[in-house]
Amino acid sequence: MDSEDRSRLDSNLDKLRCNEESLKRRLEGEVGVVTALYDMVANATKIIDEKMSQNDKALEVARVEWREGIQDVNYHRQMIRMEQELLKLHIWIKQLVDNIHRMQRISLNVLMGQKLTLSDLLTLVDPLNFVAELERIERSLPAHIGFPRKGSGEINSNIFGLIKQGIAPQNKVRSCFT
Repeated sequence: MDSEDRSRLDSNLDKLRCNEESLKRRLEGEVGVVTALYDMVANATKIIDEKMSQNDKALEVARVEWREGIQDVNYHRQMIRMEQELLKLHIWIKQLVDNIHRMQRISLNVLMGQKLTLSDLLTLVDPLNFVAELERIERSLPAHIGFPRKGSGEINSNIFGLIKQGIAPQNKVRSCFT
């Protein structure tokens, strides 16, 4: 090897070292960029994880509040149903008490020997048993007095029309019908 070859070799080695230094600097720069990108992605991932954790907590709180809200609504619906049933019961009891007072008043009037109105008579006698009550009353009348009858022996239905027309406080019935 001669001096020319050595100088070429030295020159090539210098170029190679220069290129190596240049590559090393570029690689360090690229490694710095990759490291910075990795750090940015890691920070972004950490922030996203925190936000997702906060969202999960908020979602769980919303679920709990939603369940409590549904329970509240169901409780209020149940209370409204109970209140409606109590109101129906109150109305029924009031009607029952009013009916008992009416029956007491009518019974007291009968015991006092006062005249009885047809409406009071119908109150005392259950409308379902009214025909049977009329037949009982007819049996207590003298033999030649009675209600008009059909050919089949049933009480003529015209009497019911007359009774319906005559139900008014001013129409009095003697106490012998009680």
